[in-house]
Amino acid sequence: MDQSGRRIKIVTDSMADLPRSWVEQLRVRVVPLHVLFKDQSYRDGVDVTHEEYIRMLRQGFDEGVLPRTSHPSPADFLAAYEEVASQGETEAILSIHASSEISATYQSAVMAARQFEKVPVRVIDTRRVSMGEGLMVREAVRAVDSGEPLEAVVRRLEALEKRMRIHFTVATLDYLWKNGRIGRATAFVGGILQLKPVMSFEDGVVSPVERVRGRARSLERIAEIVAEQTGGQGEWLGIVHADAADEAEALKEQILQRARFDEVMVTTLGATISSHAGPGALGAVYVLRQGA
Repeated sequence: MDQSGRRIKIVTDSMADLPRSWVEQLRVRVVPLHVLFKDQSYRDGVDVTHEEYIRMLRQGFDEGVLPRTSHPSPADFLAAYEEVASQGETEAILSIHASSEISATYQSAVMAARQFEKVPVRVIDTRRVSMGEGLMVREAVRAVDSGEPLEAVVRRLEALEKRMRIHFTVATLDYLWKNGRIGRATAFVGGILQLKPVMSFEDGVVSPVERVRGRARSLERIAEIVAEQTGGQGEWLGIVHADAADEAEALKEQILQRARFDEVMVTTLGATISSHAGPGALGAVYVLRQGA
């Protein structure tokens, strides 16, 4: 997307799960990860829709074939940096990426930044994924467009990350387990039938919170945690899901019965995150008010 009016250009990756409307509005360059399924490679957010990919994911699971994900190469990032640097006057590039604890995307960006000589490139490890990362991209855009210098933008992102929380549940832990993305939540593997996990994303990795009985209770528990964490007054709430639209709306309503937010949205997970979490993954990304 054209960023010619910005002196600081912004690059991110597809694990940010930016809705298409956000990509168009924010005008950021999104470098896609790749999903490899049955010898076919798909660019996350480009070559396959959410609905198409979920069907493939379910079919593959039934057949015992899970997709693999591949992070962008340093060459992919060099091409992106070259592209955005050529759009008008550029004093720096801000490259904002998913947690380095679960993806090598950040490391690829760092390698590319060291090789890129036209302008300085600042690479940010958000320690988040999905709309946690996406919201930080939006915050960076707003700060840059308001004229803030690079270091002030970085400080703004660091402050936002400290106020951000992510709590979620999955239909099954098999996807997280087999994809090696389960982090400290290995304690939940092999749990009793009908006990569902409630997890958080802390310190860049998936962490266990508790197990509750049944899917409905897991969603109710997430709503309770959000209310507890925000004190009933939050700044921003995003509900993210993989093929669980009805439950996503229900979770939103449960949360809004307990807490108020300045802004609320519901969106789908991209192919990369859906591959890791599996169909039925559902969670809340939210931001505490300043001073909370």
